[in-house]
Amino acid sequence: MIKRNTFLNQEELRSYVKAQKIDTIFHRQDKYNKKVFGGLDVSQYSFGSLLACCYQCSMGPCQITHDDIPLHLKLIHRQRTKGICGDTLNTIIAKNLLSLLIKGVASTLIHAKYIASFLLDSSSKIKNEGKIQQIAQRFNITLDKKEIALKALNDIENPTQNSSSPMNFLSKYLPEKVLQALVEMNIVPNSATTEILSANHLCTMGVSSNVEDFLMQSFRLGLADLGAMIIASELQDTLLLPAQLVASKTGLGVLEETKVNILLIGHIPLLGDRIIQLSTSDEIIDRVKNQGARGINVFGIGCVGNELLGRCGIYCIGGAYQQEFALSTGLVEVAVADFGCVYPNLQEIADSFHTKFINTQGIKDIDNKAMEVVDIAIKNFTRRKETTSLASSKKPITFSAGFSFEEVIDILAKLNSNDPLKPFLDWLVSDEIHGLALLIGCTKLESAYLQIIKELLKKNILILGAGCSIYSCIEAELLNANAAVECTGRELGNVLCSLAKISKVEKALPPIWHFGSIINFAHILKLIFAISTRLDIRLKDIPIVAIVNELGIERPTSIGFGLLTLGIPIHFGLNKSILNTNLIANVLTKKTLELFEGSVILETDPLQAAKLLIGCIDEKRIGLNI
Repeated sequence: MIKRNTFLNQEELRSYVKAQKIDTIFHRQDKYNKKVFGGLDVSQYSFGSLLACCYQCSMGPCQITHDDIPLHLKLIHRQRTKGICGDTLNTIIAKNLLSLLIKGVASTLIHAKYIASFLLDSSSKIKNEGKIQQIAQRFNITLDKKEIALKALNDIENPTQNSSSPMNFLSKYLPEKVLQALVEMNIVPNSATTEILSANHLCTMGVSSNVEDFLMQSFRLGLADLGAMIIASELQDTLLLPAQLVASKTGLGVLEETKVNILLIGHIPLLGDRIIQLSTSDEIIDRVKNQGARGINVFGIGCVGNELLGRCGIYCIGGAYQQEFALSTGLVEVAVADFGCVYPNLQEIADSFHTKFINTQGIKDIDNKAMEVVDIAIKNFTRRKETTSLASSKKPITFSAGFSFEEVIDILAKLNSNDPLKPFLDWLVSDEIHGLALLIGCTKLESAYLQIIKELLKKNILILGAGCSIYSCIEAELLNANAAVECTGRELGNVLCSLAKISKVEKALPPIWHFGSIINFAHILKLIFAISTRLDIRLKDIPIVAIVNELGIERPTSIGFGLLTLGIPIHFGLNKSILNTNLIANVLTKKTLELFEGSVILETDPLQAAKLLIGCIDEKRIGLNI
């Protein structure tokens, strides 16, 4: 007989999971943040922010001490000002930052290469003919998916390292004025792989001790990341149905005890899309019912869930931090994981229940793998022993999502079919939309950046977001119709209400537009590129700012550096172990202003950070005389 444990909220679930000795990200964070040395602060914060470690060569690792280290830490740690090779604190932190960006770009690159290689396969099927036609027209080539895939792969791994030609997917997508300025600075990469090789070489022992060298390469990596992200997003769009505006819900309460539950984790949506198709077939539904279940419930966590909720209508439980709790309910038959944001602890939790954990990295035969996953899930349903129900009194949170560049243009075209962007630009000029803020990134376990978001909304600043950081906003109920009226300035609220009427959705569009996975930040780029082209001005002059909720998570950080090269002011939620010397902060700020006429905001107080971001938008509006 199945034993059920019913809880009203996530806090009760945390307590239950802890009592069952199941380890999760929240419990591990608590352990790291305990003060365990005679009552003195030797927590993760203290050693992470006040000591710098270098692990670039085999002579180390070396740990360098900051000048402002507290007395009690001076008693614990030896005082060192140089590494064994002679590297100083500033050089070590600059190298660590560049190494972080290498990982971020590599993740995007692997995603792009996987999708391009899949498109190159003759057996791949195009689901979105309109999208592949758009790409072919942009490159002025015949409608040939193979040629498009080869252009993408050339951007990824251009063998001619000395070529001066910029990446195809940058030169064809960046606004002309923006591209021209970057080419003149000789900062546009010819391939993403070339930039990763150059950055890795720069990080090796003794190649450079100049902080500016590391930061300049960081900017090049940022641009390479934008190019790879556009490749992955555009080509992926050809293989999936278009995203559409949908009303959805999130939270662990979307798990259903009476159904076979399949959890998708990671970033690549192709296998998940096929699993969803299979789950609705008559043959599979009959098999499921024969096992005593009412159907199959396919849902996602993190970016793959963000990607498929607008395309397939599935539910996304939340950001990546929810994955351990989802498995801890005992309701998941199969957890399917691919590239990135998959916690190493999941296999251990799966082993505590009946859950099967399947790693699908590099899978090419999607049809057979999808059927295998569904087969395992159906058979595994009868093996459930102890489950946790969260459906008691706390209802799942509702929100609207499914935005894309094309969806936004389609909505605006209902107001002006000849010039869809004109209504949007009119709202910018009239100050009904005071500006745009781009939200990038992954979810932190604390959500101080939410305060920034709320302050921007009050000032009629529309938020465009992608990635897991948006789930803190969903949990704060900022992605529904009520938020458009209650959390924004009156003018922006009126715009969102009028857009809802022509969209035939809720009474108002949300004040935060959810564009899906972090790869689909490329759709946000296409929107601001279109605005730049339409106005015939560079991005640095448009009232746009960006927020990376933490400087230290790889992919959002590399995207953030890409945006800096476009001249967009950006606030980095400061991770002091990454940027904790005045020299690094000053050089980064100075170089960004000098080269790109943009600004870097390194402010830890969220209210003050919001004021600075609003100030950037105000200045741009004055510059445009609006």
